Amino acid sequence: MSEFFTRLQSEVGSAPASAQAAFRAMLEERDEMITALSRGSAESPGLLSDMFVSYRTAMGEPVGPIPAPADAAPGDTGQ
Repeated sequence: MSEFFTRLQSEVGSAPASAQAAFRAMLEERDEMITALSRGSAESPGLLSDMFVSYRTAMGEPVGPIPAPADAAPGDTGQ
């Protein structure tokens, strides 16, 4: 996790303008996240999941299941 934050810090300036505020907000949560993970806190999975969603959203990437195309066979996710 520490490496993730180190890389995020070094790349926040070159990230798309629309993502920079979200990345700065994530960096503000660095200490809380690392502490929760190192202590095995019960809240750490939720914090980590929230951060993952925030990152993907900031980058304009899909979050959650990707729907299958309308013409796909049952059970085919298109991946």
